[in-house]
Amino acid sequence: MQAFNRFRLTSLTTALTLGAILASGTLFAPRAGAASVSGQSGNNSDGIHDTNVVVSVNGGGSQAAFIVPKFNAPGNPFDWPDPMVGTSWIAPKVDPVQAVNQLTGANYFTGGGGLANPAVATFQTSFNLPPASTQPSLSGLVLADDSVAVLLNGHLLLQQQEPNSTTGFAPASNFQTPSPFSTTNASFFVAGANTLTFVVKNAGGPGGLDFSFTASFTSGDTDGDGVPDDEDNCLNSDKRPFVVVDPAAGATNVPNLLNVDSHGCSIQDLVNALAAAAKNHGDYVSGIQAMVKILEANSPPRMINHTQANTLGNGAAHSDVGK
Repeated sequence: MQAFNRFRLTSLTTALTLGAILASGTLFAPRAGAASVSGQSGNNSDGIHDTNVVVSVNGGGSQAAFIVPKFNAPGNPFDWPDPMVGTSWIAPKVDPVQAVNQLTGANYFTGGGGLANPAVATFQTSFNLPPASTQPSLSGLVLADDSVAVLLNGHLLLQQQEPNSTTGFAPASNFQTPSPFSTTNASFFVAGANTLTFVVKNAGGPGGLDFSFTASFTSGDTDGDGVPDDEDNCLNSDKRPFVVVDPAAGATNVPNLLNVDSHGCSIQDLVNALAAAAKNHGDYVSGIQAMVKILEANSPPRMINHTQANTLGNGAAHSDVGK
């Protein structure tokens, strides 16, 4: 056999975390796992912008939201509370002549046309649900000055009392007491990116937003290999019954075991990845030899025996892969 490619052996050793071992020929029954993702205002990489939230004002272009201190003016009965735990108040940056509050120097979202025509800032963030997720739910808390409507993928979850010329200004409780929003309606969610929208209206003075949320779900198992999608590095595993290392020769007699790396990849998945990454034929053969050495060395039990290891190594050597 050829000398092992040390770099590929090292990378495969890392990839093949053999803590959970499949006995030869065993298939795991599909299982699922509870999981969640969380988000909040105030995530940032530079201390200025919330890099997970974009905002547009009155239908204008979108940009990253700004992190701002709470509004606090001496003698003002409408001061903002401290942000919720783990969050920050955020606001769009608008016309500096309007937006710079002279007391703090912070950029705030200011009311445009008063009660007759409140300014509107639309904040959006997103979170991902893995394919085949089930039983999704969402819950969160929000503070907004003057008011906020919360929507998930366009579905209304919360509507605070808005400022308007009929009922007057929105109640201070909108921004002084966190308002809950939630849903368990599965039809509101989509696989992949889900958009959470906060439509803030402000009739006058500084305005802003503060929120947190958690989306929970049961992770599915799209390919039925026993590894939940949120832990699966090979979401659509190649589950053919026997391993193929030489496409021209067809299947070997080596069973294609699933989840050999504890992260949802079959032996064939690893072979396919090595074939795709090989710079030439020798690179492919070295990679297969390194892989089978790891699979054979694991004990107890071995995933493949010595004869099966030779079958795969010799099959790769006689193939045209990489030529």
